[in-house]
Amino acid sequence: MPTTTRLPKMSRSVYERLPESQRYPFPNTDGTVTIDRLGHDGATFRLAVELVEGPLFPLGLIVATTALTTDLEAAGVSEAALSNLLHRHVGGDWGELYEEDHASNDEALVVGNRILSAYRLATVRIWVITEWDRSVTTLLRPDDY
Repeated sequence: MPTTTRLPKMSRSVYERLPESQRYPFPNTDGTVTIDRLGHDGATFRLAVELVEGPLFPLGLIVATTALTTDLEAAGVSEAALSNLLHRHVGGDWGELYEEDHASNDEALVVGNRILSAYRLATVRIWVITEWDRSVTTLLRPDDY
C-alpha cells in the first residue's frame, strides 16, 4: 500500500513570530512555507511546513514543577515569557530538539503520541511535555524528568 507523506504543520501566528532568519517570506509553489528549525546543538535544518490557523492541539491542564518555577523566579523570567513558550509549543515550534525529535512531534500530531518541546529562558532549560491524550501539559527542567 503506498504511503503519503504528511507535511508538518505550524500555526500561522507562530510562523509570523519566528525570527526573520528562520523563515522564508515567500510561499512555495505547493502553498507551504519554508522554515529553519533549531536543532539541539543550535544548528538549523530547513523544512517545508503547512500553515494552519489556531493551535495544533489542546494543552489540557497546565502544570509546572516546583524546581522549574523556583529557577525561573531566580532568573527573573516573567509569566508572559512562559505564556509565549506555551504558544510556541501548541503552534508547532518545538524549540531546540534533535531533528528526529522534531519529526516525532510532527508524527504525534497525526497518531496521538506525546509531544515534547525544549526551550531556554535566561539560563534555564525548559521542557514542555503534552501527554498523548492531551489531558496535561507539564513544564519542567530536564533534571526533573
